[in-house]
Amino acid sequence: MKRSTFLMALVAGLLGCAAPDQMRSEVTRFNQLPATGGSALLVAADPRKSSDPMFRLYARRASDRLQGAGFKLAAGGEPDYVVQLDYWQQPVEGGHDDSSPRLSLGIGGASFGGHSTVGMGVGTSFSLDGRNRDPLALRMVSVVIERRADGSRVFEGRAQSVGPAGNFAGAVPYMIDAIFTGFPGENGKTITVNAVVEPAR
Repeated sequence: MKRSTFLMALVAGLLGCAAPDQMRSEVTRFNQLPATGGSALLVAADPRKSSDPMFRLYARRASDRLQGAGFKLAAGGEPDYVVQLDYWQQPVEGGHDDSSPRLSLGIGGASFGGHSTVGMGVGTSFSLDGRNRDPLALRMVSVVIERRADGSRVFEGRAQSVGPAGNFAGAVPYMIDAIFTGFPGENGKTITVNAVVEPAR
């Protein structure tokens, strides 16, 4: 079955439960943590984002989730782990958001290791009345945990969703939550996490 045919069949089966403010995040986690806990320093994976006010907001959310998972936050020194947080989005060609009920679907994967990459990203959106407004985007959030002593990567979580490009800032905190749902999770398994996102104003 061609990929496009598969996506159409999957969307047709889910249309009845779609809602304008519902976000579905596909989350893949690769876990080699010996145990949760220890001290952790949270940093921006891209140093240029360190001074971004939004990074501070997202870092606070991720820090709360790390503490909830049993980690002790470190402000410096020599923590047991370094946690790298990253986030970005890219346009979905030909996709638009609208104010009517619709379904947005994101499918993707990641590979664990020193050169981890997103395998693919496919986004599709179906409007029920044709009123196009905001462009859609494929939104990505990544959390990587490395052991400071030897630099080995012990956890990687990636979440992706499709939604209005203009509401990226509102979606990121929920995607961080999705990565930490059932943390650290089963190695290599992809789960779907639903959330209700406040519309951008």
